Amino acid sequence: MINNLKESLKILESSKEFKTWQKDDQKAFLSNCFAIIENPRVGVVNWEIDYYSPKKDKITSFLVNKNKITVKEDQDILRQKNYNIEELDISKVKIKLNDAIKKIKKKYSDETPEKIIIILQKLDITNWNITFITQRFNILNVKIDSESGKIISEDLKPVISFQSKNP
Repeated sequence: MINNLKESLKILESSKEFKTWQKDDQKAFLSNCFAIIENPRVGVVNWEIDYYSPKKDKITSFLVNKNKITVKEDQDILRQKNYNIEELDISKVKIKLNDAIKKIKKKYSDETPEKIIIILQKLDITNWNITFITQRFNILNVKIDSESGKIISEDLKPVISFQSKNP
């Protein structure tokens, strides 16, 4: 069972940890949500919810595990130069994560996931960026418009293709 992202956001935003942090930087905004499903047969997800501070140009991550909140403040951002971080508007997410995963599993029925990496982000449009590491040793990455459910991009490569070229 996948924990509902909107429920996790409610738990976070009503927590004392979040409210205390937010007092210090009220211009910070939701930038992305991240999760790894270690065992897709069980499917439990603990969300890492990231907020971007334009003032500090840093990310603060909140790990929501049931009602326990862990905070990692002021982390550097991995991004390309001149890339602007956009605010993630959760109200634009109409396609549930379960439905996005089902869509991928239906289209790629031969690729059974052993691990699933999930990012909800806004890059021009709000999208689910879902990566399967499969039983067949492939990496399947699919981006799905979280408002319409349309597949934006898809890429399937063998894990071996990511091996370093240098000995």
